[in-house]
Amino acid sequence: VEVKGAALNVLIYMMQDKPSASLAVDSGVLKTMCTIAEKAFKEGPERLAGELALQAIAKIPQNYPGGVRALVKKGLDEKQLNCLFAAMHSDLVQLELQGDFEKALKVASECIAMNPTAPEFYQISARIQSSQGNLEGAIWNMRKAVKYGKKDLQHKAFLVQLLIQSGRPKYLADAQSLLQSIIDQDKLEDTSNKPPSLEDSADLGEDMRVESLSKELRASQNYMLLVKADLMLRDIEKAAKHVEEWLSKSPRSAAALYSRAKVLEHKGRYQDALNAVDESLQVNPQRPESLYLRAYLLYRQDKVDDALDECQKVVRLLRRDVARSERVPNLHLLMGKIYENKNDFEKAVQSYSMLIKADPLRPMPHFRKARALVKAGRDQKANSEFGEVLRLWTDACFERKTCKDYFYRNNAAAEALRFIGERCEGVECRIPPTTSPNPNNAKESSDLIPPPVAINGELDTRDMCGMYAKLKSAS
Repeated sequence: VEVKGAALNVLIYMMQDKPSASLAVDSGVLKTMCTIAEKAFKEGPERLAGELALQAIAKIPQNYPGGVRALVKKGLDEKQLNCLFAAMHSDLVQLELQGDFEKALKVASECIAMNPTAPEFYQISARIQSSQGNLEGAIWNMRKAVKYGKKDLQHKAFLVQLLIQSGRPKYLADAQSLLQSIIDQDKLEDTSNKPPSLEDSADLGEDMRVESLSKELRASQNYMLLVKADLMLRDIEKAAKHVEEWLSKSPRSAAALYSRAKVLEHKGRYQDALNAVDESLQVNPQRPESLYLRAYLLYRQDKVDDALDECQKVVRLLRRDVARSERVPNLHLLMGKIYENKNDFEKAVQSYSMLIKADPLRPMPHFRKARALVKAGRDQKANSEFGEVLRLWTDACFERKTCKDYFYRNNAAAEALRFIGERCEGVECRIPPTTSPNPNNAKESSDLIPPPVAINGELDTRDMCGMYAKLKSAS
């Protein structure tokens, strides 16, 4: 084993240049490595050599992209090819963990070119593209992963998450359809082989109880996503139908009761929604989403002091479990609104600052903070936040020439832009407004107006209004 291990370790370094790698391929040594590597996941004296073989094979796509194709042409059998692709997949995961996304995507593309029906390579491409904000590319790849890995529910679940994340009506409808097919498939399986309920599973073996729990959790997640898609499409009646179907299977589900409250909230029935969320909290008093929704419903009923008390409960809960804070992303937005309602503008500024810290690329929290600063009499500080709002909007639409459509579709952003415009009435911009962008002057216009420079966190009104003039000219 030591001799084989040392030889294979040398081969890893032979992959550093094309001539050496070509020699290894042509001599048949790499084919032998694949054969040895089949034992990588088995116990026995060959285990170390097999693991080293996997390491060596994983170097092929990085250092000698043609090496894999050469191996395929040499006539590797199915087991050896599977071993080779397993090594490459392992290497892809490592590249992703290291943050080398470009190289990982390149290797994944090569793998797909050689094995276009392997779902795992589409899936890892989608995961990387999603982390880079390329939702369109991620969705395309996950559709392929679902097509070639039809029985893998993880592929379908990830595709659903991406479709819902996009927020586009067509994709939301696709998510609805996909989730409904998953739920219907589960119903067929339950009819043919109905699993015991959790309450009746005490006498079963541990594996059976775990399987039963796993199915219930999966069903809960599917219904939760389905109701979310329904509500995003404003299909309230369909959402209500799905919630009641969910509750008929899991009447004591805190998540299902919470979803019933969300449906009632969308119907404007705030007191009924409050009753439903209280039922959810009876099942799970430590559920941050339910506590937040209770605060929001109280706020909608003008019970701002009670709403603030509920928000403080969520804050204390999240101090003990920070990981769950992403489940209530608008907590500090609600607290900021409540403080503004109480004319406590300094605390409102603090709340909006917390919201910005969690997601600095959302324009509206910056706008709300700026407006609260104005109410607190801190105009120069407010200008710097208004400038950040304008910069984020400009980055989102100016170069793409989509500002008009952006503000047409986003009422809150349009109102915010009007508010900033009113502050700029009668102000002489430090740099004159640009003309409407077109292919000939958009880049030039972008260069003419540099980003505002804040001194000690304050921005001159003329600079802020220069940013406004540039954006307004494009919208």
